[in-house]
Amino acid sequence: MLLLHTSDWHLGHTWKGQTRRDEFQNFLVWLIETIKSRKVDVLLVSGDIFDTSTPSAETQSDYFNFLKELSATGCLSAIVAGNHDSPYLLDAPSRLLSLFNIYVIGAPDIGRELVEVYGKPDASGFRELLMLIGAVPFLRDGDMRRFEIGESVESREQKIINGVKKHYAEIAQQAEHLRGDKPIPFILSGHLFVAGAKTSEGVREIHVGSLGQVGLDLFPDGVDYFAFGHLHIPQRVGKSEKCRYSGSPIPMSFDEAGQVKSVVLVEFNGRNAEIEILPTPKFVNVTRIEGDITEIETAIRELPKNIKSFVEVSYNGSDVLPDLFNKVDEIVSEQDNKDLINIVRVRNNNFSQIQLQPEQDITLEQIDPIDLFRNILKENNFNEIEINKLLTIYGEIEQEVR
Repeated sequence: MLLLHTSDWHLGHTWKGQTRRDEFQNFLVWLIETIKSRKVDVLLVSGDIFDTSTPSAETQSDYFNFLKELSATGCLSAIVAGNHDSPYLLDAPSRLLSLFNIYVIGAPDIGRELVEVYGKPDASGFRELLMLIGAVPFLRDGDMRRFEIGESVESREQKIINGVKKHYAEIAQQAEHLRGDKPIPFILSGHLFVAGAKTSEGVREIHVGSLGQVGLDLFPDGVDYFAFGHLHIPQRVGKSEKCRYSGSPIPMSFDEAGQVKSVVLVEFNGRNAEIEILPTPKFVNVTRIEGDITEIETAIRELPKNIKSFVEVSYNGSDVLPDLFNKVDEIVSEQDNKDLINIVRVRNNNFSQIQLQPEQDITLEQIDPIDLFRNILKENNFNEIEINKLLTIYGEIEQEVR
């Protein structure tokens, strides 16, 4: 049995209003082709199908067109909601989709989360159970506990931990009952932040209730592969190869620039899992450019001529350039491939120096909002720890309203 694990598609994601639809469509086409060419039996998507809980009509259209193509491959799929998704939006067509071997779990539901994978019927009509999937979606605070007036933070968080542990234990108990002593692999999904994993700035810091992280010891024994979602960096968790984040298939932030994005192929021989990391194609060029204006101009000239680029520019030269934004725009306009260059963000690291030049007339469009916010905090004597915390909150709010 061959399982493909992916997550964090974030369909509908934009950068400063610039659409990324072509990237997502290209990824979904590539995914269908991979499922066909590698003869994948099961696709498991561990959350964050969409970038927001209210995806546009065209974004939903791309999702359903993918499911149509997926159903034609004969590959069974289990798709769970992440913290970005509306569980109710995903659940709405779930009964219909199940007729096509597409099992979608939006809101937590113990009765639906264990997906049974069977082989083809033999001459007598018997179908052998080949795999079990605990398709657990993102678990919210309200799913795990009842609100009590006057409850302490410690008590509340302990109840959340106990609720999550109980939820997973019940799924595992069902799986153990079904497989008995047969070597049937049991795969468990989770859309959360597991302690020890690495994160990136593209991840909205919402986990299980108010918990920042959960430990691997929270999960039950007897699991043959953990398919995690929520963190965008492809990585193993802990020492075992069987605990993995597939990561986002395309970059979601500039600190993911240069990362090799991937999906995970897991081949089961009985309960033994062999892991293969399958890189996804580079559908766009996501890059950071840093330096003085000459270095920035040189880097822009060297951007690829045959693929779209999303660029963050960070100026750290010694010259005062109050018109930095216009200067960068002018450089781009001179390039033959200007239609492929998308400047998402311009940072002026000499903003504090510019502020000392009162005769200079600076517009808000020429100043990066994060730089402006950081500078205001420094002027009001916030220390670095406080500044970093507030900038994190600012980033979460920016993600929320995008």
